Amino acid sequence: MQPNNIEPRLEHQLTKHAQEKYLEELHAQQQYAELLKAAKLINDLYFVERMKTDWAVREASNNLAELCGYDRDSC
Repeated sequence: MQPNNIEPRLEHQLTKHAQEKYLEELHAQQQYAELLKAAKLINDLYFVERMKTDWAVREASNNLAELCGYDRDSC
């Protein structure tokens, strides 16, 4: 079985590059307050994505358990 490699689309790669450049510019200009604000925003977005992933996994496992006639919590 082949591993499921997730590859970012080009627009995601470009956005990532633009964000990295922005953070590097803030650091080079010693705009530490703005850099901290950006870091906090990135941290918030990271945790939102984690919550969405956890929800999707939980929904998928519940749906699969229901389809197969299992009680998800007893497995």
